[in-house]
Amino acid sequence: MSAKENADYLMDAATKAGITDPRELANFMGQMQVECGGYSSMNEGLGYSGSRLLEVFPGRNGMNTLAEANKVAAGGQEAIANEIYGGAWGKKNLGNTEPGDGWKFHGRGYVQLTGRANYEAVGKELGLDLVNHPELAADRDVAAKIAIHYWKDRVQPHGHQTDVTGACKDINGGHNGLAERKNAAQAWEGALDKGYKPGGPDPIPVPGGGGHRMSKEKAEHVQTLLNAHGYTDTNGKPLVVDGHAGKETKLAIERFQTDHHLKADGIVGPATLKALEQNLQHDKAQPAATPAAPAAPAPAPATPSATHSPTAASLREGAMGASVEALQAHLRDQGITGSNGRPLAADGHFGTQTREALQSFQRAHGLEADGIAGPKTFQAIKSAQRQAGVPSLADASHPANGMFRQALDRVQGLDVQHGRESGPHTTNIAGSLTSAATVAGMRSIDQVVLNQDATKVYAMQGAENSPFKQHAEVDVVKAANTPLAQSSAEAFVASDLARQQAQPSQSIMQNHEAVQSAPSRT
Repeated sequence: MSAKENADYLMDAATKAGITDPRELANFMGQMQVECGGYSSMNEGLGYSGSRLLEVFPGRNGMNTLAEANKVAAGGQEAIANEIYGGAWGKKNLGNTEPGDGWKFHGRGYVQLTGRANYEAVGKELGLDLVNHPELAADRDVAAKIAIHYWKDRVQPHGHQTDVTGACKDINGGHNGLAERKNAAQAWEGALDKGYKPGGPDPIPVPGGGGHRMSKEKAEHVQTLLNAHGYTDTNGKPLVVDGHAGKETKLAIERFQTDHHLKADGIVGPATLKALEQNLQHDKAQPAATPAAPAAPAPAPATPSATHSPTAASLREGAMGASVEALQAHLRDQGITGSNGRPLAADGHFGTQTREALQSFQRAHGLEADGIAGPKTFQAIKSAQRQAGVPSLADASHPANGMFRQALDRVQGLDVQHGRESGPHTTNIAGSLTSAATVAGMRSIDQVVLNQDATKVYAMQGAENSPFKQHAEVDVVKAANTPLAQSSAEAFVASDLARQQAQPSQSIMQNHEAVQSAPSRT
């Protein structure tokens, strides 16, 4: 069935089930459009590349490095499903208790029903044996019943029928893909206003309305994926990953769409994005490690050092290969991130995020922030590696270790309170809070609390109603992705600065005491 046929079938079933208010129907159709990848399939697309797998599921069941993610991705979709939906995480969050449950109960249907516990619960509510016959969830009729049941059971009771943000959280427990959901709901609302009807001649709405409206972050992601699939500009060079979806990017998108039997309109809707993200390792055009005409001269071969330092030849945006991968790994080890706040993926593609991370490193080390890795920058990287002897916050020798232990205990308490399993994110958030508290001059962390929408987390010193209480705040997502090593270094510097600032006052007090205790000469 085509995407339009799938969408029209669901819309017809929804209106017959009483979802008729135009704004509610637009929200419903937009949410489901994002959930099932543009109505193109009733089965979850799990053909992730290693780098994308690590980006979407960092730390899942101990998957913390690109090498680990690449190993999982090489096993194909079944191995990926069992890794990201199985193990301790899958058992706790999805009720996947048996080996192979991750794949057996992967996302199906319009709402992408996932996990043994959800299949069992929804099956009982609808009178279906979805545990022994999980494939039923991908049947279009059953999938529509499940989607409508989800909406009436989870969204309507909270009054979120026309609230895209609220419905997003009701459906998937968070705000995954919220921007896409807002765009999709808006597109459906516009289509319904113009008289869209199931079975009519109009195509289903495309979120965003066109490639020129693609966000910078999405454009960067698309450009990176096109390069990985082997698509180039009209001169045969890799696309520049700059977040600008211009003529060359649009032409590459159209070529990709033609090759993959999609509508060649240059618009990256859910179906095109899903195809881009799927099966990179099996695509006809493999990622080019050494393009025919790189954007910058490729560095001369060099014997790798024990630490795999990047070669001293200049590297700049558009470069690709092992030297870029080594540069990215070193920046990531230093705790440097791109503007998106995420750890760099050591994928060998020198894109916008790598340039911005490099510029941050250069500014921090008093270098010209030109985003070009030349001899001076490589020398600074080596110096930073030599000076990386700062103890971890988890080490008792770190001056802020006491506050870190307080923060960690309280963040773990939040994990329990919200039904999450503690993991690397817990340690990273505790580290970021400790760093922020140290910079703020705090000496203890007595409470850790979230704001109402869980986007900010606060460390507090003193009683809640005390006029003398102090607090420090961090962004939750950024904190969860900030390596403990980075927070340890920041807290160490702040502690050392506070110690130095306290020394003059201590000297004055010591001199005053000496004068007071000195014998009188009168």
